Amino acid sequence: LIAAAPESLPPRSVPILYTTDLYHPHDDPDDHYDLLTLFAMPEFDILGIVIDTGPKGAGRAAEPALRQMMSLSGREIP
Repeated sequence: LIAAAPESLPPRSVPILYTTDLYHPHDDPDDHYDLLTLFAMPEFDILGIVIDTGPKGAGRAAEPALRQMMSLSGREIP
């Protein structure tokens, strides 16, 4: 069995609304890896990113990380 190369597969659009407790500076790196994974997969149509910081993260929303990912990937996400 030979699998088709990813570039030969038809594009898929999986709508994603991503909610995270992404902080800046970070508390744990897993949220940044999750974000990188979403941006790296072109079949994901990221409709929006909700940053839920709660009281612990007041004033620490990871907007710098989001802006950097959008700049590097060329994707604009609300």
